[in-house]
Amino acid sequence: MVLSYLKPINIREAMKYTVLYNVGKSNSQFSPEHTNHIKKLVIKNYFVKSAGMAASICGAYFVPLPINEVFVIPTRILLGLFTFRVLTTSNQIALMNQIKEYCIQYEIEKKIDTLTMSEKDKNMWERSKLYEKLHQNK
Repeated sequence: MVLSYLKPINIREAMKYTVLYNVGKSNSQFSPEHTNHIKKLVIKNYFVKSAGMAASICGAYFVPLPINEVFVIPTRILLGLFTFRVLTTSNQIALMNQIKEYCIQYEIEKKIDTLTMSEKDKNMWERSKLYEKLHQNK
């Protein structure tokens, strides 16, 4: 099993808010048009190393997101995200707007445990636009 080195994850027991942390470009297993994608998915603070593994966990689809952005969204919307490909265009837009809204409303850094990140990922998070936006008023 691909995920044998991770502790078992039950998606139904996933934390109320799930962090989608996108740190890089797609790898060779994805088609060229999907160059921006979820590189790490955190559920209950477990890092998953690729969008493919995220799909394995959720029985789900790959979702393109902007590079070096962090999204904290309710798990129910995460489950909606992974049905992204079967949604109509207007529903896709509505879903992305919901995600943006949660990004603005929720204090994202409280849900990021930088201790579990590698030094490289920590640096990327600290350089991300969202991190700067959260800290510009402090």
